[in-house]
Amino acid sequence: MPDPITIYSLSDSVVDNAGGRLLRVYGDFSGQSGLAYNIHVGPLGTVADPKVQSGKAGFTTDLYIWNTGELRGYLPRLNAGTSVALLVRRKDGVREQLIPNALQVVPQSYYGSVFDIRGILPVYYWVGPRNLENLEPTP
Repeated sequence: MPDPITIYSLSDSVVDNAGGRLLRVYGDFSGQSGLAYNIHVGPLGTVADPKVQSGKAGFTTDLYIWNTGELRGYLPRLNAGTSVALLVRRKDGVREQLIPNALQVVPQSYYGSVFDIRGILPVYYWVGPRNLENLEPTP
């Protein structure tokens, strides 16, 4: 039986389904410097779920402790409308911790972001979809 890991919190509880979002796992990782971890995220809560990516060339899914209290990685694509579990596991299997229903996955949405960024750009830089009801009619 693997030793448990004390996990205090996660950087997010709601994520979109697109993947690529940075996830931070805060916990007690003291004495674990230089040891590789994997984070599996999915509905099963097992090693069969997809792994979180490191975002570093050559390391793929091997995650290393950021500091004594943080493990970082980038989420894979997920199914919207689901709740997924996280399995934080040292690569050699000595330590692991399951967090059931850790993340709520929602559909990706750019609608608010597109109109928010237009608020800081000059009108001639406005790009992307427009809400036609808000535009002045042309003669």
